Parts: sequence; C-alpha cells; structure tokens
Amino acid sequence: RTRFRVAALMVAFGLQGSGELAGQSTTAFVNVSLVTMEETDAIPGQTVLIHGDRIGEIGAAGELAVPRDALRIDGSGRYLMPGLADMHVHVSLPQHLIPHMTHGVTTLRLAWGGPHQLYWREKIERGEMLGPRIYRRCRTTSSRWRTPPMPCAL
Repeated sequence: RTRFRVAALMVAFGLQGSGELAGQSTTAFVNVSLVTMEETDAIPGQTVLIHGDRIGEIGAAGELAVPRDALRIDGSGRYLMPGLADMHVHVSLPQHLIPHMTHGVTTLRLAWGGPHQLYWREKIERGEMLGPRIYRRCRTTSSRWRTPPMPCAL
C-alpha cells in the first residue's frame, strides 16, 4: 500500500507514473525542503530514503549516504510532506481517486457510496490499482436521504 503512496509522491514530482518504482528497493528524494509535523518551518536541503515501502532515513543532503542502486529523485526547489487526509469526499468513478493523490491526499473518508468502493479499496490494498487509503461510511445519517443498508466495512 505504501508503495503506491510513494508512487503518488513520484507523480507529484513530475515522474511518469509508478513504473519507475518497479524493481527499486530504495528511493531517495534528494535535496528537498521537508515539511514535518514537528517544525513550524520547512527544513531545507534534506534527503529522504525510502526502503521498500517504508521511510528509512532522513538527513541532510550531502551527509546522508544514498545507495548507488537507489532511484534518485532531485527535490531541488520542491517540498516533501506527510500525506493529507480528506474526511468528506464524494467519489463515483475510480479515476477520480488519482487527482487526490497528485495533490498530496493519501487518505480519503468517503461520505457515501456503494459496494464498488469497497472493491476499489481491496484492489488498492492488493497493489492492483493506484489510489489513496479509503475509509467509507456505511449509510447516511441524514433524515433527508434514506439509503438502504450496504456492506458495513469501514
């Protein structure tokens, strides 16, 4: 699952899809300005190493050794930040998931929908489809809209 979130970062960095990740065990975002959840300002000149599907190391560019076989992505003039979560989304077609990811949204909570969205989530989790982490509510709580019960997998 994280591999596809890394692919979303790569799309945001202007690469042509996730194909560049194939066969790579390490991806290095070099010389990025890093936005964290702990600092008030971006930290310039950082390198972020992703080993497989996990962030492995973060350090100053030029000080953190980048493996020779790593996919190296120049982040000069760019920012790298944690994924965003959108907690109220209406998505009717699977292709509508991609723009969220290219804008940094890696988690969605769907406001309503049908069983097909559970299918998308399963495909994303198996690595068969590019998309964000999906949470979906079971039925509406509004008195205006009455929906029949649907599969209640969140």
